[in-house]
Amino acid sequence: RDAAGEANGVGGAASAGEPGQEAIAAPASDEFAVTVEKSGRQGLGLDIEVQDSDSLFIKSIKPGLIFEWNKRNLQLQVRPGDIIVECNGVHSNVQQMVAECKSFQVLRMRLRRPPPIDLSTVPVPPLPQIRQLRVSLLGGDTVQQGVGKGDAAAALLRGVTADWPGKSDPVFEFAFDLGVFERAWSDLLAEPPEGVQGNDRWGVGPIGAWCMQGRVQFQPRGLGKVSPPYDLEASDDCASLCCGSPETLSLGHARSAGSTKAFREALGAVGHDLAAFEDVHRQLYAASQDNPRKLVRMDRPCPGLLASFSRFSPEIGAWGGCGAAILSIFEPGYYPMGCPRNVALLYATAPMGGPNGRTHPGLTAGSFLCALQSAGSNIARLMREYNWHVGGGAPGDHQRAEWWETDMKAQMEYYMSNRNLQTDRQLKLRMMQDEEGWVDLDILMTYPRIAASGVTQQQEILEALSTSKCLKTKVADNGRAYVRHVCGPTGPKRKRPPEIISGGGGCGGFGGGGGYGQGMDGHGQPNAGPRPRMEGSSDGPMDRFCWDFGKGFCKKGDMCKWIHIITPGMGSMPGKPGMSMGGQSGYGSGQGYGGSG
Repeated sequence: RDAAGEANGVGGAASAGEPGQEAIAAPASDEFAVTVEKSGRQGLGLDIEVQDSDSLFIKSIKPGLIFEWNKRNLQLQVRPGDIIVECNGVHSNVQQMVAECKSFQVLRMRLRRPPPIDLSTVPVPPLPQIRQLRVSLLGGDTVQQGVGKGDAAAALLRGVTADWPGKSDPVFEFAFDLGVFERAWSDLLAEPPEGVQGNDRWGVGPIGAWCMQGRVQFQPRGLGKVSPPYDLEASDDCASLCCGSPETLSLGHARSAGSTKAFREALGAVGHDLAAFEDVHRQLYAASQDNPRKLVRMDRPCPGLLASFSRFSPEIGAWGGCGAAILSIFEPGYYPMGCPRNVALLYATAPMGGPNGRTHPGLTAGSFLCALQSAGSNIARLMREYNWHVGGGAPGDHQRAEWWETDMKAQMEYYMSNRNLQTDRQLKLRMMQDEEGWVDLDILMTYPRIAASGVTQQQEILEALSTSKCLKTKVADNGRAYVRHVCGPTGPKRKRPPEIISGGGGCGGFGGGGGYGQGMDGHGQPNAGPRPRMEGSSDGPMDRFCWDFGKGFCKKGDMCKWIHIITPGMGSMPGKPGMSMGGQSGYGSGQGYGGSG
């Protein structure tokens, strides 16, 4: 290695399809040829050692000519373990072969790949503990109506920080993606005003403790830049999250773009067999599905991997290919970027709905967000269990019970949140049927995600909700259990619509005085006025209805924060000529919705 290692300093650059570069695969002898041409100061990037007097053994691949060659020639990679037998026609003489590597303009190498050996009997060395996990935006590329990148980032952050942090947890470093993680984290940390549970605080765990321990960090990047899958000089043993496809559980294909392409290049450049990852993922997914909420291990599943682990979470939902997260530990010599600190790949997928719904038909915005939150929890627990495992420990039954209760609490909080009540009209009506907003717990136990969690008794849910800051529970004299939001029958209070502007003229308002929209005063200037009181008072039931819907149409649809319903007290169709909402209404003249109608 002392002599051959000097080849790393030879300059040059390589890419497939450029002049002077070719690959010739020898059919039967497991020998093949690689040709690269010098065009800069980049080195070969090979860590090699002398095994005998006539060949050079490749230990690992670092950024350089061969690294770039592998990125563009995945079907004919140079891999750790390959043997260089000839350089520019020189063979059987190590010193002259090294000299050719140092002085080449065009380097033609002939390599031999040894036959595969049975590694099942080879003991696995001690595995490293993972101290840092780089997290990319899982589900960020999914097109789901009513869900933005900020919503996906917030759901993932909720899941990752759902449990109390401990010494076995890695530092979660969130990749830069136009600042969506930073903004979502800032919103979760913001304390709402007293008595108001703004921004739907469902599923928010002990995020203050995560902050205090510095276990949530964000990568600083400039605008227009993205975080690479791995760093060239990582400071600690780290893994990186790759967001894959639930259909194939693979690392994409030759035409893949975005983060998948970046991972393919980073892994393929150091000699990983990308097709083998798909088989490993499928085997581990099936094995962990048969052992839910437990760590499943497979030793030496394919060349380049020491071991792989998987954890399946039923709480994610019945979305095929999305229930498990898979962690693969690299074999020495196969570290991405040639950095020995890049020790593992974490693979996870998110549900895919979108306009066509071919992958997961029936996926709704709520199901998508709940699945992301549960996936985040599953990722954090997989990393925690893995670090316990390599350290000789394992979670106890009480720990797993706490995790289950945390998942149950988050799901119940979501069902009672504004986000869900915008579309779950039946639950909203049941809340309004009680003056204080209590809902029978038996009703919520029939919801699919609650039923799928394995809950059998109301007491299990009551214990899970005992630590909730969003929900209150009670048990009636007849033994029936009830739950409601801490803010009462309307759920979390949100900001009211902009102040209502009143003025002379315009279409008639609801109930006479004051109109909806912006009117004009006698001088043609906007004239602010108070919000009109509907029947009952501004704090009564009528104050929660959507005025646009009352006029016949609300462009926000199910995303509206106010109630879409016609009640007997509202009349048949407010806002139409001759109709009323607890008062007189009619069309007037002027701009906006005017004062007295």
